Amino acid sequence: MLKQVLRKFQSLYMNCNGWHTDKHIVVIESDDWGSIRMPSKDVFLELQALGDTPEKDGFLANDSLESATDLENLFAVLNSVRDSKNKPAIVTANFAMRNPKFECIDIDSGTYVSECFTETYERYYHDDGHTLDVLRRGIASGFFVPQLHCREHLNVERWMSAL
Repeated sequence: MLKQVLRKFQSLYMNCNGWHTDKHIVVIESDDWGSIRMPSKDVFLELQALGDTPEKDGFLANDSLESATDLENLFAVLNSVRDSKNKPAIVTANFAMRNPKFECIDIDSGTYVSECFTETYERYYHDDGHTLDVLRRGIASGFFVPQLHCREHLNVERWMSAL
């Protein structure tokens, strides 16, 4: 037991001696890209009419799937901010890879159906890949660095049980 505790302290100490800099650095990392929790404003209003309070949940009240316009505006801002080497600001975007496909979920049978976030873009915006194209341009331009955050941003079993 004592050996395990000592190893843990040794590991913590070694991590303290990690990379250091005197430079001022701003890190922009953002969660839940590609994720949609609220399928539409109509559903939001329907929940309110049923006595639920989605407006009190910061995620549900402000949830919105990013659009091509959102991405273009973000990239314009990132491109306008440059460092001393004239490199643009960068966002590391943590993506949820799949979303519930709300209209295909069958509560009675307990059948859960999901779709890739790229399908959600196309279905939600009817844009035939335009949002994904803008996203790819942001990646190619170096403004946007995607990384895996999760498969879905929910516990499917608990969510289906709650439904």
